Amino acid sequence: MKKSTSSFFLIIVLALGLLLSGCGGKQQGPFAGREPADMSGYEGLKDYKGKIFLTDTTVKEAAALMDEGKSFVLFASFANCPFCNRLIPELCAAAQEEGLWIGYLNTRKNPAWNNNMDIDDYDLFVERFGEYLPLDANQVKHLYVPALIAVKDGKAVDFRQGVVEGADNPSEPLTDSQREQLKKELKEFFEKIR
Repeated sequence: MKKSTSSFFLIIVLALGLLLSGCGGKQQGPFAGREPADMSGYEGLKDYKGKIFLTDTTVKEAAALMDEGKSFVLFASFANCPFCNRLIPELCAAAQEEGLWIGYLNTRKNPAWNNNMDIDDYDLFVERFGEYLPLDANQVKHLYVPALIAVKDGKAVDFRQGVVEGADNPSEPLTDSQREQLKKELKEFFEKIR
């Protein structure tokens, strides 16, 4: 009887450990299990204690995954973007809750990139996702960040830009209702690739 009781408690402890480490250990998407991206430059993550489910990727890698018919979420952002810093802790928490690894496209990875359109292979990005990109003042398709792109079975199916309605001032923290709305919207966005 003593052995079965200790085995039962061991199973409970292991199960709790899996749950606390992120969705019972399930990791989803073609980016699953890769090295987390270095997000240390994001001020919005300074108090975040969860696991980072974002991993570095490139436009060429995203295009190759599309050609293979994969489903994934791509996040375009950079660390000094104030709106990106408002979104990032909520995005990381939602990704951890879902166990969904997201491809992170750092639009300032290269110090020479002064604009989101300076990223390597921007023409390929426009080719794959241009239908979602707004035109700038020069009538050029422009990637504004933060941006999330949902790809299902190799096809872009949704695009989300910005934080959440009413979050227009990046120096003001999100209200509880905005945070709840954002959490709901991110969950619905992730469902688009299932």
